[in-house]
Amino acid sequence: MYQSSAAFAELIQQDSRTFKAKLIVGNTVLDSGIKSIVLKGGSNSGTSFIIGSCVSQYIEVEMSKPSVFVENEEIEWQVGAKLANGAEEYIRMGVFTAQRPEADEEIIKFTAFDRMMKTDRSYFSSLPATTTTIAVLNEMATFLSVPIVTTGLSDITIKRPDDFTCREVLTYISQMYAGFAICNRQGQIEIKTYTASGLSIVPARYWESFTHNDFPYTFQKIVCHTGKDSEGNTISISAGSGNRELTISNPLMTQSILNSVAAKLQGFNYMPGNLKFLGDPRIDPWDIITVTGKDGTNYKVPIMNITQDFDGGLTSAVEAVGESETEEQQGYKGPMTQAIDRFSVKLILFDHAIGNKLDVNTANITYAKILDLEATNAILTKVQTEDLVAINSKLYTATINLANIENLLAGNAGVGDLTNIHLTSQNAVIESALIKNIVSQSTTVNDLLAGNIYTNKFQIWSDETGGMKIFGATQQWVDKDSVIRMQAGLDSNGEFNYYIVDSLGNTMFDALNGVSAAGIKAPIIKDSMVADDAAISGHKVDVQTLVQNINGNNVQILGSKIVVDGTGQTVSAKFDSMQEEIDGIAVSGGGYILQTYVEGGHTGDGETATIHARLYSNNIEVTDTFGPEHFIWSRLSEDDSGDGAWNSQQITGYSLSLSGADVTMVASFECQFVIWDESPILDFDGNPILDFDGNEIIGLTA
Repeated sequence: MYQSSAAFAELIQQDSRTFKAKLIVGNTVLDSGIKSIVLKGGSNSGTSFIIGSCVSQYIEVEMSKPSVFVENEEIEWQVGAKLANGAEEYIRMGVFTAQRPEADEEIIKFTAFDRMMKTDRSYFSSLPATTTTIAVLNEMATFLSVPIVTTGLSDITIKRPDDFTCREVLTYISQMYAGFAICNRQGQIEIKTYTASGLSIVPARYWESFTHNDFPYTFQKIVCHTGKDSEGNTISISAGSGNRELTISNPLMTQSILNSVAAKLQGFNYMPGNLKFLGDPRIDPWDIITVTGKDGTNYKVPIMNITQDFDGGLTSAVEAVGESETEEQQGYKGPMTQAIDRFSVKLILFDHAIGNKLDVNTANITYAKILDLEATNAILTKVQTEDLVAINSKLYTATINLANIENLLAGNAGVGDLTNIHLTSQNAVIESALIKNIVSQSTTVNDLLAGNIYTNKFQIWSDETGGMKIFGATQQWVDKDSVIRMQAGLDSNGEFNYYIVDSLGNTMFDALNGVSAAGIKAPIIKDSMVADDAAISGHKVDVQTLVQNINGNNVQILGSKIVVDGTGQTVSAKFDSMQEEIDGIAVSGGGYILQTYVEGGHTGDGETATIHARLYSNNIEVTDTFGPEHFIWSRLSEDDSGDGAWNSQQITGYSLSLSGADVTMVASFECQFVIWDESPILDFDGNPILDFDGNEIIGLTA
C-alpha cells in the first residue's frame, strides 16, 4: 500500500472528496480536460487462488484532445487532491503505453497498457545450462529494457529456461517465490506476495453489501505438472496434504523448491468476495484489506482484481476470487473438469480450417452446456436422425470417454447411433487444448490457406541434431554439439545483430563490432590490404624489431628534430657536432634542466588537471633538493583575462593544480626555477650591516 502523508490519508476518509488527475507525457503535463480514467488490473489471473500470474494492467482514458501526441508514448498517471492546508499532493498510479486513440473533433479515447505487455517476446539466454533465478531476471531486464526488482529475493538454482516467452519465464520464477509478477507504480516489474495493508473498510464506506462465499479459502496442497514422460503421461510432483488442491504447471520446478513454496503458503487463508467502496488510490493489487460485514464480522480480503474509476471522484472495486468448497471438490474429481476449471477460456470456433477435415454432416447444436463431463462410458439414446437440432440443451452427468470425443471430432462416431455431426462456427464451441491436438495431428501444409505465420507466436525448428530454428525476430544455426554457430536478428541485448561463432564458442564476427581476432585464423594481412592513410600509431609498432631490421639492412634514420625525454630514457649515440654547444647550455643554465608534464585532462568546469615540474642535473632528478619556493608559476591567457591578478599571487610549488575557474579560454602556464645565494648585506664601505642583536643581516642574491 502506498504510503501517503497523514493529511492525504485523512482527506481520503472524508465522505466528500474531490480528486485531480495528471497525465505526464515526456516533459508535458496534461492536467485539464480529463473526463475519466479507469484502471483495471490485479494479481490473480484465475477463477480461484493461483500463483505465478503476470497480469498486465491498463487504463482507459477519455479526455479533450491534448496538445501532444499520445499514441505509442509512455504515460505516467497521477491522482491527487488539495489538502486542508491548501497544498496539493499527488500519488503515482503507474506507467502505461498508449494504443491508437479514437478521436472526434474535441474528444479522444484510448487504452494504455503497462510494461508487462513487453514480456510477450521469446526469451533468449546466454547463461550457463545451470543458473539462478536472479541471473535470469537480471538478463531479462536488460533484454526487455524494463527494470526488474530483485531486492529481497533469495537466489534459487534452476536450469536455464529455453524456448519460452519472457512472460512464461516470469510465471515459472514467481511461482518459485509463492507469488506473482506485476508492474509497480514506478513501471518496474516486481515479484510480490500478498501482504496485510492495515486498511479497513466498514459498511458505511461501501455500496450495497460485501458479497462473499460461505467459507474462506485455506491453502492445503499444491500439485505441479513438470512435463511428460516418454509415453506422453503427465509427470507431477506435490507438497502439502488435503482436499483443496492448487494446481500449477512449471517445467523448471523441483521437489525441494515446491516444498519451500508449500511452506510459504501454509496457513494462507482469505474470504473470496467482491466489494465496491469509496475509492482509495493508495491500495495495490498485493494488499490484503479487512472488510467488516454488516453483521460486524471481519474478513481478510486480498486484492486479486481491482478497478479504480476516476471522474473527479474516485471509486474502487476489488475482488478476491475463489470457488466454493463444493465447486472445488467437483473440480477435484477428474482431469477433464480440472482442465476446464483451470483454463476457463472461451473455446475457438472453427468451420473451414477443421470442419472440412472432419468428414461429418448435419448435426446442429446450439447453446449446448456440458456440466460434470467426466466418466468412461457415454449413454445417448433415441438419437437417430440425419439432422440433430438441440436448442438450449444441457447435458448433466454425461459419461463420455475422452478418446471417444477425439474419435467423434475426427469423424468416427463412437456413441450409439449418432453418426453424422456437422459443426459450424455459429453452433459449436470446442475446448482449445483439444483443437490444438487435432490441428497438430491432422492439418498439413496443403490444408492451410495463404497468410502469414508470425514467428513471435510459432517457432520453426530443424528436427535433427544441429540445424536451424526461427523464433521471434531471431534465426539461429546450431551445430551437432548444440553450439550456436550463426545468429541473425534480435540478440539478448535487444539489438539487431549478426553473429558468426567458431566451434569453441568464440565470436568471429558480429555486425556491431565487426571481425574479431578469432575471425582471422591465418596470417592473411598483406601490404595491399592496408590503406594508404592508415596512420598506424607508433605505440602499436614493435619498435625494437623495427630498429633491428633497419640496422641490419644498413638503413639510415633521417630526421631534422630529435626530442629526448629526461624521464629515464637515454640516447646511446654521440652527436659530436652538438656536444660543445650542449655543454655550454648546461653551464650557462647552472647545470639544471627544468621539465613539466601534465597529469589528467581539462575540458571544462568540474574537471581538473595537474602540471608537475621536475628538475634534472646530469640526467638525475634533483627536484626535492630544492624547496617548493624555488619553482614559480605564471599564466598567459589567450584573452589576457585576469592574468595580472593570477600572477600576482606568486604561486610556487612542485606542481600546479588547475580547475575550470583557472582557465576561461586557452591559456599557457610556465614554471621558472630560481636559485639564489645567501650573503650579508654590506654598507657603502663594504662592512656587514648588523641588527639590534648584533647579528649580520642576510640577503638573497639570484
